[in-house]
Amino acid sequence: MIKRRDNLVELLYYGYTTIKNQIIPISGCIISFIGSDNKFTPYIRMFFYVLMAWICIYSLLKWYNRYFKFRENLVSISEGVFTKRSIDVPYSSVRSITTSASLIKRFIGVSDFSLELIGGDKVVFVLRNTQINELKNELFRGLHSTNTSKSNIQKLKALQYLLISLTNFPIFIASLSIVFTMYGFLIKIYGDRLRDYAGDDNRSNIEVLASLKLDDILNIEFFIVMGAFLSVMSVAAYFISFFFIYLTYGRFSTTNAENDITVEYGIINKKAYHIPKTQIRSLRIGEPLFYRIFGYVQLKIDNIGLTEGSSSLVLLHPAVKKEIAKKIISSYIPEFEQQTIKLKPEKNTILSFLLSNIIGPLVTFTVLCFISPKFAFLFVLAPLYFLYGYTEWRHSGITFDDKLLTFQSTRRLRKTTLITLKRFVEATETSQTIFMKKKDTYHYGFAVYSEEQTEEYECRFLNNSQKQQFLEYLVEKKKH
Repeated sequence: MIKRRDNLVELLYYGYTTIKNQIIPISGCIISFIGSDNKFTPYIRMFFYVLMAWICIYSLLKWYNRYFKFRENLVSISEGVFTKRSIDVPYSSVRSITTSASLIKRFIGVSDFSLELIGGDKVVFVLRNTQINELKNELFRGLHSTNTSKSNIQKLKALQYLLISLTNFPIFIASLSIVFTMYGFLIKIYGDRLRDYAGDDNRSNIEVLASLKLDDILNIEFFIVMGAFLSVMSVAAYFISFFFIYLTYGRFSTTNAENDITVEYGIINKKAYHIPKTQIRSLRIGEPLFYRIFGYVQLKIDNIGLTEGSSSLVLLHPAVKKEIAKKIISSYIPEFEQQTIKLKPEKNTILSFLLSNIIGPLVTFTVLCFISPKFAFLFVLAPLYFLYGYTEWRHSGITFDDKLLTFQSTRRLRKTTLITLKRFVEATETSQTIFMKKKDTYHYGFAVYSEEQTEEYECRFLNNSQKQQFLEYLVEKKKH
């Protein structure tokens, strides 16, 4: 039986969380202590010292009373100072194992060891890397015997990093904020010199922008200047995001075992995901526009259940050639073989897709034109929304058999193919509006197994050729 506690370095974190949770009384005490001397000062000082001593003792007790043990078929977790809490988790309830380590933790040889459980809970301990390797072996022996193949270290090329940076919007926004911060810093330093060039206008940049009228903004010169400025800022942001992407996905490697998959990446913050294949619910093949141009795809796998929004999605590969992606799927998760989409929208439904994408923007542009005729330039964006509608029609579809359900969709030029094992499909439905009756088309919808949130999908404007089979999909599921 293996009994483990957090590494001693976590005492600092426990102390921090205890102080954070008691920030109000501590702040009040400090404020009182800073004040002028009075007859209550010694008592306030004593209270402060006692409180700080209690925080240290409580953090130590919290650390000491939090541990877990690996038993024959389950892991026992115990924690709590005044109220003891103990839970026993069967190995079969462990959805995946994740390890992560910041640069500081890697320097001292420790990592966060996270057990993600079916049901949405997560248990995190901070352990030495040697202990984590021992526990992984112990846990996987409890799950099943595993024959591990050699780690496949895949050095990503510059084009792959570029494609990831061009499609990772959150990192781009963070990079853009850094660029604007740097720009603001430069303006602050050289502001006096710029105002000298401007002549007698001593107003700040904010005051100048606030004084602009609508007619000053809606002119071609202003848009050219702002377009050039934003273009330069965007290019600079992409260079920064490229660097962040390299730090995030550098040293990418995967290990394919008989029953498990391990994915590792990261230069500063190293992450490792260990996923039992029995807990993989579905495969997502993502194809953003830039990926499709160069023939690349992105592979993600869904674990059973969802915690913290999209954290259940684990990258099997961030950017890989299509032909190599097929080999990865057939080698790592052959049960998720790609299927040919058989049920697709008919040609006579393309107008419905176009209208559903263009009506909203056209109404918005028209309303803005009533405010100022100069907003008419927005109508040049109309072809983009028509393109959205066309690609949505072109890449929509669904197919299903006695093992898999494959759903294909496109959103804002990003094509996604979702391949879900049939046993995780919870419900199916079809719906029809009064406008669809003439064409005899239906929306095909389904829901998959998910905890903590609803996860539903819909494929629109399909013919009724497989409507009955789709509705009886779950009836057939019970036979298998």
